[in-house]
Amino acid sequence: MTMNLNFDPERLTAGLQVVGPAGEEIGEVKEVRTHDFQLNRTMKRDVFVPFRYIREIAGSTLTLDIRRDEIDDMGWEMT
Repeated sequence: MTMNLNFDPERLTAGLQVVGPAGEEIGEVKEVRTHDFQLNRTMKRDVFVPFRYIREIAGSTLTLDIRRDEIDDMGWEMT
């Protein structure tokens, strides 16, 4: 998978609400690093999501290309 260019990395900031492709609530951006961001999830461990899974950023909402129930199976770094 290549990096998704449908968003401006400058708009990726802490506090954005994160949703899945169908609009289901997932959590919020906690920290932004060079190639990924920390996703703060209620009642679950935080994970670092690679930028390539970002579908778009519109307003204060970041939409992922994967569903909430797929995240734990991705093998991403957890905190």
